[in-house]
Amino acid sequence: MWNESLNRIFNINLSIFGVPLTEAYALPTSVLAAKEIQAGSKLSAFPVPTNKILNVMNPGNGANKIEIFDVTGKLVTNKSFSASEGKISVAVENLPKGVYVYKIGNLSSKFTKN
Repeated sequence: MWNESLNRIFNINLSIFGVPLTEAYALPTSVLAAKEIQAGSKLSAFPVPTNKILNVMNPGNGANKIEIFDVTGKLVTNKSFSASEGKISVAVENLPKGVYVYKIGNLSSKFTKN
């Protein structure tokens, strides 16, 4: 049976083969670690799935090139862009149907080509 007291000490009361056993555990009540979410830490693309053009919002992470890889890791296309561009459009109509990974700097995500 779990018991919680107000000071964050947990008591565990067990009975093993008729022998009572009580253990007390103190658990930390503060945050041990938190991942900070920063602007520009996620890629966003549309439409997904796509047929002809993949539009990717510029994450503003200082990179100036988008790279697209197939599922084997082969670079199939890339495009340079200006850091001031809000939206990056990449022609993907010549790519075969499938799943691809796109990368801008150290960020990556995937999309499906129909």
